[in-house]
Amino acid sequence: AKPDTSSWVLQPPFYAAGDEPFWRLELADGWFLFQRSGLAQIEAQIPPPKREKGADVFAAAPLTVKIKREACETDGGGKGDASAVVTFDGVDYEGCAFAGKEAAASPEANPAIVPAPKDDAG
Repeated sequence: AKPDTSSWVLQPPFYAAGDEPFWRLELADGWFLFQRSGLAQIEAQIPPPKREKGADVFAAAPLTVKIKREACETDGGGKGDASAVVTFDGVDYEGCAFAGKEAAASPEANPAIVPAPKDDAG
C-alpha cells in the first residue's frame, strides 16, 4: 500500500540537495537515498512524517529528514520549493528540496519548467 502523501509539505516525487559538503537526497519506492560525495549511499525507509512547526519531520533511521515550505535559494542561485535538512550521524546537511524528479540538465536549460510566481516583489 502506498502511503498517503497528500498532507505532506512537499508531495513526492521530490529530491533535495545541498552544498558544503555536497549531498543529495532522492526518493525511490518508499526509501530515502542519501548520497554524499565519495561516501557510501545511505538508504532508509520513509516513515509517515510528523508535523513540527510547519515542517514535515521524517524519523527515517539512521536519517532524520526535515522538509519545510519556505523560500530556499541554492548557492548556484536556483530556487527550491522548500528547505531541506538531513541529519545523519549528528551532522545537519542543509539544502533545498525540489518538486519533481531531477532533470539531467539544470532547470534553466529546460523551457518546460516555469518558476512559480512570487507572492511579493521583494
